[in-house]
Amino acid sequence: RLALFDATGTLMYLKESPGETYARFARDFAVDIDPKLDINMSFKRVISSLPPLDYGNLPADEKEVLTMEKGWWKEAVSQVVGKEAAGSKHFDSYFEALFHHFGEGSAWKLYPEASSCLQTLKERGWTIGILSNFDGRLERILQDLQITELASFIVLPKNARALKPQEEAFAAAVRAGKHVKRGEMETDGMLSCLHVGDSISCDVEGALRCGIHAICVDRKGKHAGGLPQYPREQLDVVKDLSQIPDIADQVQPRALFQ
Repeated sequence: RLALFDATGTLMYLKESPGETYARFARDFAVDIDPKLDINMSFKRVISSLPPLDYGNLPADEKEVLTMEKGWWKEAVSQVVGKEAAGSKHFDSYFEALFHHFGEGSAWKLYPEASSCLQTLKERGWTIGILSNFDGRLERILQDLQITELASFIVLPKNARALKPQEEAFAAAVRAGKHVKRGEMETDGMLSCLHVGDSISCDVEGALRCGIHAICVDRKGKHAGGLPQYPREQLDVVKDLSQIPDIADQVQPRALFQ
């Protein structure tokens, strides 16, 4: 039995908005950002429009991948704050400080029910894995937040060489789960597997396409009426993680990635 969890927006969230952090660090590093700029809106625009890294064609060396992930974020931050701020002589130091800050657990907070949900699942015999599109910094963040004590493995794009909703990302997580439980998974290849996340496109649709039971975390009630466009028997919508253990017990084994 394998329970996969997204990280950001599912298990954890930022203590302050990106806009607040970017502005606070800009003051500390004397980087002048246009006071009329809505940094949060700019952040959302850039993150949604900037082409992601093509993990399937990145170098085999993990250090090189981490360098490229950092370069992606440097380009993103430069676009968020604008040309004038990005051209500041202090921008490099400003970016380094931001990148380091968001890579530590102190910048993040677990949702109140996250640890108890994972602990209950673990006690009921579920193998827990993290499947996220976050970069390599997530491993340190989850360690700081003490999630690595409950999760058996973490699969990131640098490991899977793919991003959710790509099938290979989910396949890599299932392989990791089977490796943890060598010899204990069903001998006929059947597996009770669920994936929990807050993104319709990355988490729900990606999981469903792979035959994995999807659980959409809808903390803001955007989908209070459910998601009727998807098969009801393979999808649940929850307001928080407290409902997950009981739903998990109802998930039926399926043949995955045969």
